[in-house]
Amino acid sequence: MRRTGTWLLAVVIANACGGEPFSYEGTPGTEVALTFESWVPTVGLTVNTHPESRFLVDTGSPLTVFDTTSFPEFVPGRVRADLSTFGLRISAQPAAAWDVFSAPPDQTFAGVLGGDVLRHFALALDYKGDRGWLFDPYAGKIGRASCRARV
Repeated sequence: MRRTGTWLLAVVIANACGGEPFSYEGTPGTEVALTFESWVPTVGLTVNTHPESRFLVDTGSPLTVFDTTSFPEFVPGRVRADLSTFGLRISAQPAAAWDVFSAPPDQTFAGVLGGDVLRHFALALDYKGDRGWLFDPYAGKIGRASCRARV
């Protein structure tokens, strides 16, 4: 019994700490235009071959979510999609899909860029300048001279 319990604990820990490998293409630290809806940043994001649409940038959301009104090809539930945002391309990113905002796509957001993607980066926001960056803290260099604040 003890051996079974130890094995089960190892499986639970491995699943909690492991997860799927994460990789991206592009240049981290690329400056992008943001808008701030009630202090929450929104960014242009491309999903698969769709035109760019507005996504909330939400570090409090555990996952990336696609609104099925904006992306009707996704059935509600777990999905995968190619994402392009912040000058980066992420292939086959797991996400969730459901009717989040219940409004026409031109009147609301198309989804949420969540912690499952954002946790791999350092997010910098310039509220006054309406811009933002995603830096890769594991690549060694976080920041550049052009990121200084304008007063």
